Amino acid sequence: MLTKKVISLFILSNNFLNRICAGCNSVICESRKIDSLNGYWHINCFRCRACNQPIDGSREQFASCGRYPYHKSCYRPKCDVCKNIVPSNPLGSLTNPFWKQESCPSHAHDGTPRCTCCFRFQPRGTKGYIDLHDANRKLCPECMDSAIMVTNKCQPLYAEIHQFYEGLHMPVNKRVPLLLVENEQLYAMVSNKSLDIKGVCVRYMESTINIVTKQHTTPEKRTRPFKLTLDNGIVSGILILFGLPRILTGFMIAHEMMHAWMNLSGYEPMSEEVEEGISQVMGHMWLECELSSSSSRNGRWSNYERKLGEFCKYQVEVSPCPIYGNGFRKAHQAVQKFGLKKTLQHMRRTGNFPF
Repeated sequence: MLTKKVISLFILSNNFLNRICAGCNSVICESRKIDSLNGYWHINCFRCRACNQPIDGSREQFASCGRYPYHKSCYRPKCDVCKNIVPSNPLGSLTNPFWKQESCPSHAHDGTPRCTCCFRFQPRGTKGYIDLHDANRKLCPECMDSAIMVTNKCQPLYAEIHQFYEGLHMPVNKRVPLLLVENEQLYAMVSNKSLDIKGVCVRYMESTINIVTKQHTTPEKRTRPFKLTLDNGIVSGILILFGLPRILTGFMIAHEMMHAWMNLSGYEPMSEEVEEGISQVMGHMWLECELSSSSSRNGRWSNYERKLGEFCKYQVEVSPCPIYGNGFRKAHQAVQKFGLKKTLQHMRRTGNFPF
């Protein structure tokens, strides 16, 4: 993994002389030495592992791999997928900064399985990535462990998120059905098909859709028809993509419930950036509440689920999407400055965030 560092050149007192050089393993008798990579080095021993030329610690940054230093221009990472050195190319390596996975750019289009939730590639020689037989979606074993595959299994989580909203004095009509669907059915309900959609709040529509009720690899055997109705006059239902890990399913429910709450509370239509932005904030707030060390439910998430939850928060925070990313950052800034209640009151009056 490439790490940028600046090494320190020390002139140490006699009390710290006679240390062992990490490069040549001999005693350092000089007072001038380099302290870096958890060791001390002779000035002339701190050399690039690739070209064997000294690295000038007083002026240049360097990369490290394990305990070895490299010139930044010489560093060639090893691919975590195929274990080969990443070929020299203008793109460098594909780096997943959250999971610390580096890979050859070719793996993005050479058929290497990639988890559609954590986005990690499957390392060569390993097994276990599961094909959901739905829009080429695959899950790594860790994400599959907590994936919610059928509609009835997500109802307890839905009830908990109802309680989360009630705790914020924002109750949502419990007659709004929560349903898990396949990718094709989800995208059939939205107009903007260029976005990465994992959930939708269906409004002002009565329709028969196919929902996932059985865990099966054949779509025809895992779905059944369901009639969406307008029992409450506005919101027909909340649809979530099946096969998401429990923590990501919860985030999507919290997000889509905000759309339902605003519609049921009489909010006028707003721009996508505003409505999606505040909905992202609600999902982000739910994740923070669940992952907080002081949460009473903190222990119910596995270590991997907690890590995946942090990854979801990270994605929300750094998303480059003009609608979801910019919308979240503007909404989050408003809520941080004015509080949720005043932000929502301002949105009801103006259709925009307070600034």
